[in-house]
Amino acid sequence: MRTLSLAIVAAALAVATPVLSEPCSTTVSTGVNSSFSFNELGQDLSHRAVVQLSGTYTCGDYSANMFSTSALSTSGRYGERSYADEPDFTFMRDHTYATVAGPVDIQLSIAYWKYAPFKSADANLVFASAINRPIEVRHVTLNPFLRLTQYLGLGSAPNIFDVHPGVRASLPLSKKWTMQTEVGMAYNFAGTDVFARATPIEGPASALDHEVPYHRHTAYATVSFVYDFGHDMSVTVAMQSMQHAPASLGLTFQKKF
Repeated sequence: MRTLSLAIVAAALAVATPVLSEPCSTTVSTGVNSSFSFNELGQDLSHRAVVQLSGTYTCGDYSANMFSTSALSTSGRYGERSYADEPDFTFMRDHTYATVAGPVDIQLSIAYWKYAPFKSADANLVFASAINRPIEVRHVTLNPFLRLTQYLGLGSAPNIFDVHPGVRASLPLSKKWTMQTEVGMAYNFAGTDVFARATPIEGPASALDHEVPYHRHTAYATVSFVYDFGHDMSVTVAMQSMQHAPASLGLTFQKKF
């Protein structure tokens, strides 16, 4: 299954050429979260507050994103920084196909995630494919999805294949407020030695501030309230509950140009 997923993603990205005539836009966001958790693996990468920055450039179906998160505390178990310091780079194609069953969205992406820069050699090359089908039910938009992800580990990070079904829902509360929810379950496949490890670090030099085990499956739920200021600017308050990790609260400002 992982070979098929990788082949689909690699083939699609190899022939992907953005159409220059498509309209382009830039979206930037900044926010703070009470902790930094990873849904797919049920990991609490930092139980301390983090600040997050993101920038996405989109042309038609294609987008390039740069994301970073930084721990506000520098008193980690291994010294100055932790796994909560993470820059990510992602290239994605997101296309909607018209089918007899209605519109179907397919996303293909490749990403590079670097953990604890300058303190660890750990990183991941991430190949993902996802499919979702928007469904309108009265005023609610339901969006069931299935995502397949292959994590190719660098440094001491292991190789893991993830199957992630879930559903998103969006409900307008007023002209300005919208409530969004997401509920999902991630199933992870890897060698038994991966799940037996206490933490994905290679020793004191990797600068993790606490142990981060891997889990075979993780359930989570997120509730967000989005306020639209107009002029393509919004603020989001999000609350997340996740198996194997403490609940978190986040505040994010976003602007589209």
